Amino acid sequence: MHAKYVAANTKRLNVHNHKRARDTRNLHTSKVGQTRVHNEKRRIVNPTAANMRELKWSDELATVAQNYANKCVSGHNPYKSDEAESFKRVGENLYYSKYEATPRKAVEYWDNEKNSYDFGTNICTHEKTCSHYTQKWSAELAIVAQNYANKCTTEHNPYRNQQASFQEVGENLYWNTAQVSPSTAVDSWDNEKNYYNYGSNTCSPSKFCGHYTQKWSAELATVAQNYANKCNATVHNQFRHQQAPSFQTVGENIYMNTAQVSPSTAVNDWDDEKFYYNYGANTCSFVCGHYTQAHNMFRRNVEPTASNMVELQWNDGLAKMADRWARRCQFVHNSRRNNQSMFNFVGENLAYSSDDRKADSYVQMWYAEVKDYTFETNGCSAECSHYTQVVWATTEYIGCGKTYCANLNGFLVVCNYAPAGNYPTQPYRNCQPCSRCPEGYSCSDRLCRPP
Repeated sequence: MHAKYVAANTKRLNVHNHKRARDTRNLHTSKVGQTRVHNEKRRIVNPTAANMRELKWSDELATVAQNYANKCVSGHNPYKSDEAESFKRVGENLYYSKYEATPRKAVEYWDNEKNSYDFGTNICTHEKTCSHYTQKWSAELAIVAQNYANKCTTEHNPYRNQQASFQEVGENLYWNTAQVSPSTAVDSWDNEKNYYNYGSNTCSPSKFCGHYTQKWSAELATVAQNYANKCNATVHNQFRHQQAPSFQTVGENIYMNTAQVSPSTAVNDWDDEKFYYNYGANTCSFVCGHYTQAHNMFRRNVEPTASNMVELQWNDGLAKMADRWARRCQFVHNSRRNNQSMFNFVGENLAYSSDDRKADSYVQMWYAEVKDYTFETNGCSAECSHYTQVVWATTEYIGCGKTYCANLNGFLVVCNYAPAGNYPTQPYRNCQPCSRCPEGYSCSDRLCRPP
């Protein structure tokens, strides 16, 4: 990872983003284009904004939005906050057109609502809606800042933490006898870097750096950058605690890639490890490999033999959904799983154990229902739908999650499957293994391996 991109200061990023926004290449249907068209509107709001954040693309929010768009309904998604686990609250704008429309057209449409919005009173006029426009503008901190600016005092607002829904709120003040733009204020704060010493984390005598350091806490960045420059990706920096004297202990994550990547790529890679972590036991396991292997072991050994049994593959989307549902600690099925996935139909198996077990033990619990299933009649003498889902031939993807639930006094496992099984037919076709694999699939140890 080229850590210089991480350490670039806000002013430089703003300059680059401003230049990039002027590029009118046909990128409006891409991630970059959709984010850019929002940011174009955000940077030119009137009155000008002193705290407008640059929007960044989130694959998680995009998946939630795309899944809901695929349903082709006009009402808002009431489950969006549940489906985007990483965020406490999720906003949503909808746009409909009879013709093919670009994201820019939708954003222009929402942005035009500003003509009906009164910033001073924070209300809409002429019985119009402004909620699409204000969704682009996160107003809470702006209102706190504007209300305090109206007091015309040079002292900091001592009540800002109570006036906003954030635990801690920083604040920079700027005063001038003439009308100035927000960029003038930011440039003034940024110039304090000339008086700031990274090594000692101090300001030059009789100078002030608090506005600058509010924008970027450089001590840890300097330690990280210096170590990144050593290009020793496989060993942690054992001296990092001493090199950052402002902190008692310093954690460190390392990411290596043969290609240049963004910081978000590294963070997403680290974040994916949550699927291997058991909170109750505070232990890790390579859950994806274990659950996939356990399922495929039982699928290749069914009796009578299967001619069209597909080899299961791990799917992160299904795993994330399973993990979110497991952490609710309710031993009931997720009735909204079809709405929360890119797949139209998703199957689900649940398992509980008072003690922690390996993946194959949970899959064995489901497969054990085979004793109550009769292949010839496709009938069950007791519950056997968990078994039939495990061996459903045309199911191709699996994702699982596991967590410890104090209210259940044990471990809850959820596995999601796509496409779902358990239709009123036999779970697979009986004949020589791999004799009826779908076109393009190869045979791998009695299972049909996808291309």
